Amino acid sequence: MNKVIGTTTLYGSAKEPRLLSSLRMIEDAVGLGYKVVVVDESPEEVKKALTNSGASVFPGNNSGMGAGRRQAIRLAADLAGKEGVIFWMEPEKYPLVPFMQQISQPIISGEADLIVVGRKSLDSFPTTQQMSERVGNLVYDLMTGRPYDFYMGPRAFRPEAAKFFIDYQGEYGDLWESIYIPIIRAIRSGL
Repeated sequence: MNKVIGTTTLYGSAKEPRLLSSLRMIEDAVGLGYKVVVVDESPEEVKKALTNSGASVFPGNNSGMGAGRRQAIRLAADLAGKEGVIFWMEPEKYPLVPFMQQISQPIISGEADLIVVGRKSLDSFPTTQQMSERVGNLVYDLMTGRPYDFYMGPRAFRPEAAKFFIDYQGEYGDLWESIYIPIIRAIRSGL
């Protein structure tokens, strides 16, 4: 079964600290047998570092966050095939990699079509962020009937759920919501 991570990057140079976290995520994931697809809009030195870490790097189309995410998910879905598992995650979240097998298990076993990764606590976040995310998650809970942590970025899903991410065309801004709205639509479809 192909397990593929799709992500996007945009760094000003190879000296950015966030790039080191991204490289670690790629190396850790590849070491565990995952394929990693990166849509990148950084200078060539960054693209080279990402490629040398084991990622398949594709140029972004410079049309924004949502478009880049759709491109990464589309490429990951192509690599995953009909029976694979696709992960969307921000590339700096390397501590999540060791848990990806556990996260994907409900998909592999057929119990779930889509996984929204949640956090145990928001206590380490600034008070304003804690409050806004708790209220936002409550709204999503009321809309979907599911107590998900929508504001935690990583998702895992079957290839058939990828269409909800790919088909979203930025009707609500085409930024962060590009990974929120598709989940609502997938749930509404019965996934």
